[in-house]
Amino acid sequence: VNNNFRGTLQITRKLGLGLLIGHGIRGIGRDYTTAANGPKTTYYPVFNKGATAYDYVRLSEMDLGSQNLRWMAILACNMLNENNYTDMWNKLALPINDSLHLLCSAKTGVYMVEDVGRVFADSLTGKATGTAMKVTDSWYAAGTATQMLGKPDVNIYFRVAGWGNCFNDTIYSYEDPDSGNPADITYEDVRVFPQNP
Repeated sequence: VNNNFRGTLQITRKLGLGLLIGHGIRGIGRDYTTAANGPKTTYYPVFNKGATAYDYVRLSEMDLGSQNLRWMAILACNMLNENNYTDMWNKLALPINDSLHLLCSAKTGVYMVEDVGRVFADSLTGKATGTAMKVTDSWYAAGTATQMLGKPDVNIYFRVAGWGNCFNDTIYSYEDPDSGNPADITYEDVRVFPQNP
């Protein structure tokens, strides 16, 4: 994987919250580099200038979460697609370790909208409502405010996955993950477009 991307992830691990925006691709079969029982993973393409091609970073091999990095958001299509997520969960290949509280992303296609980071941050800090919102609700608010470019017949779902006791986390008040058993990782989905009546 290209060194610029690795360096970016290392910097992110020193922060409390990360936001990565780019393209996402879901695999429809087993990853070609893994054994026959390897996971159906999703990929984050990173352009490699030296090779003038893309490196495809497997979500299943990302090292997210550290003593500092508690929450990670990835705005990219299909990163937590239902079929891929389930296969990675079944094979203990989700990038949610004992330190990462929550992984925020999408299970469907999304639109790259420049305001997503601002809306997410304003909701997290309380600037949007006067009260800091939960990390989950902040992510869904960012989706609801920015994914309006969609066609009315195409549903856009944001997904948050992580440790059950962390779903009430705010950036000011949170609990450490209480399990350590990957079988306890759970998720919730919210349709952010079209909005529910």
